[in-house]
Amino acid sequence: MIFIGKPKDEWIKAYNTVLQAQATALEYLASSLPAGKAGPGLERGGDTVDRMARDIVEKAGFPTYPHSLGHGVGLDIHEAPRLTIKKDEILKAGPSKKLRAGMVVTVEPGIYIEGQYGIRIEDLILLKEDGIELLSKSDKRLIILGN
Repeated sequence: MIFIGKPKDEWIKAYNTVLQAQATALEYLASSLPAGKAGPGLERGGDTVDRMARDIVEKAGFPTYPHSLGHGVGLDIHEAPRLTIKKDEILKAGPSKKLRAGMVVTVEPGIYIEGQYGIRIEDLILLKEDGIELLSKSDKRLIILGN
């Protein structure tokens, strides 16, 4: 995230909130699959991790993001599984909302203030039996150029 000139305190707070929401989601996904356990996949669905990220955004005083926390990436860019609390998106994704080792998903919380600004941090991850592998390598440091 790069700001040209001094950002408003609210923008910095919003960025740090989105960063915390994403870090919490990634930590949850990394710890949800017991090491060395192959088979049925994660104990929890994508709705739990979406709720965790939304709670962080809401507790910081921002409106929750209008999209899902994430989605599967495979032959199509937006596919099952869905990391969402939204019932209509869960139904579109099909009967199984369980996350499993071998799936590639996005994790992309955001804060959007209409007519003012929007912030989203998005990463692509591979769910593995022993955690996750971060496939995107973007720098998440806040950079301020100028004053």
